[in-house]
Amino acid sequence: MTIMATPLKLIFFQGNTQVITILGLQDSITGAFLNSATLLATLIDEYNNQVVGCIGVSLAYVVGSSGNYQGVFGDASFIPDVGTGYTLVITGSQTSPAVSIRLELLVEVKARQF
Repeated sequence: MTIMATPLKLIFFQGNTQVITILGLQDSITGAFLNSATLLATLIDEYNNQVVGCIGVSLAYVVGSSGNYQGVFGDASFIPDVGTGYTLVITGSQTSPAVSIRLELLVEVKARQF
């Protein structure tokens, strides 16, 4: 898998709905877009604990796209501590072609802005 424009850090806000988007997921060997992968995202804190409100978030394929996926999570109950030290782990697979996927992205949690 080739990651061409990976962000340095994602920003999530306490108490807000969040959208995770992956654009153009491709097989690094063939360059083919991965349009039938199963992807799950989980936010991990600095102690390797899963963060309530962002565990096993499904990222669905965007129909008609070229390897785009999107998942939505969070509401008023998503209230991890403000700060850095979080990692969003996205795992998944696709059977044809057989591909295993793992992305780890740094996350900062900020207080909700009104």
